[in-house]
Amino acid sequence: MSRPSSLDPLFRSLHSIKGVGPQLSALLTRFFGAPEGQEAMALDLLMHMPSGMVDRRRMDGVAGTYVGHIATLKLHVDRHQPPPRGKPHVPHRVFAHDETGDIQLVFFRAQGGWVEKLLPVGEERYVSGTIGFFNGDKQITHPDYVVEVEKFGALPLVEPVYPLTHGLSAKVLTKLTRNILDTLPPLPEWISTERMAQFNWPEFGASMRAVHTPVAPADGELWGPARMRLAYDEYLAGQLALMIVRSQLISARGVSRPFTGEITGRVTAALPYTLTAGQLAAVEDIRADLAAPDRMSRLIQGDVGAGKTVVALMAMAAVAESGAQSSLMAPTELLAAQHFRTLKPICDAAGLGIVLLTGKMTAADRRAALAGIASGDTSIVVGTHALSSPASPSRTSA
Repeated sequence: MSRPSSLDPLFRSLHSIKGVGPQLSALLTRFFGAPEGQEAMALDLLMHMPSGMVDRRRMDGVAGTYVGHIATLKLHVDRHQPPPRGKPHVPHRVFAHDETGDIQLVFFRAQGGWVEKLLPVGEERYVSGTIGFFNGDKQITHPDYVVEVEKFGALPLVEPVYPLTHGLSAKVLTKLTRNILDTLPPLPEWISTERMAQFNWPEFGASMRAVHTPVAPADGELWGPARMRLAYDEYLAGQLALMIVRSQLISARGVSRPFTGEITGRVTAALPYTLTAGQLAAVEDIRADLAAPDRMSRLIQGDVGAGKTVVALMAMAAVAESGAQSSLMAPTELLAAQHFRTLKPICDAAGLGIVLLTGKMTAADRRAALAGIASGDTSIVVGTHALSSPASPSRTSA
């Protein structure tokens, strides 16, 4: 199925955006982990959520600021103090004040006269940055923003903070994100009306704008409506993709397994405990899948110690009743051996053949294990992923 053309703006390459050259495009592609041979897309940038917010709305004057506070001040520029000739390591200092007090603006390696043009003596400027303290004086080192009074409306008073990588600046990322937001198409809603109303979620475009161009810090909070809605979008997309994969996996026909209950009954009797209601429900679901003509695709989820291994044992015992064999695969030989030691006493008591097959076995032990598998005396083989290698017994089936 082809993608609707309305989604094209979301899937366009970032390289196609004005101002993104080959070097920046390559950096963004690595940063967002685009598949080999592909470039990062607009959607990658939109789904790169801020890690925090900067609030520049408080304007308490110089006297009302404190160290570490991000302040926005309307300052009158008094004078400049450039570094002495031949001492470029000394900072350029700009002395300024408002009606509540004095402050210095500090710039390192500020040659070329650009600081004097940015902050002309005798004029007023809005300045925003983090308050520091040096030699008894308040200062802002390299302010985040310096704007003319009439351009104050362009100053972002609430600003998202993004996770970055070396070579990628916040200003570049913010500019690109806003560029993409300007071209964001209206999209049909795919979340049910009832759920949208239940949580008071905004639509997709409004959610994106709230997060990336917030008016208040609450707009981008993790528990806020916009972030929650976008998180649900990711969850829903993941579930739909999983359903598509699952439907393709089980579309192939499998083998319908008949069960007698004889072996599973003996295993149940050999257990030193009684299966829980949850375990019994999982076993019945698996038996129903195995009895059906469709291929089974099932995930058993549970905490450590919840009893997943015994559910697997009951499933393998049921398969043995149909005359087939099973393999229990573990990620490591140590874990495979642990499963084998747990299951063997129960299998022995139930008369169910089980063997451990690992790469560390002696040649004689391996030949004996393979012989039992080939003869059908062994119903369960425990091992690692090596069980699926060509050298492993071909009669073993999962």
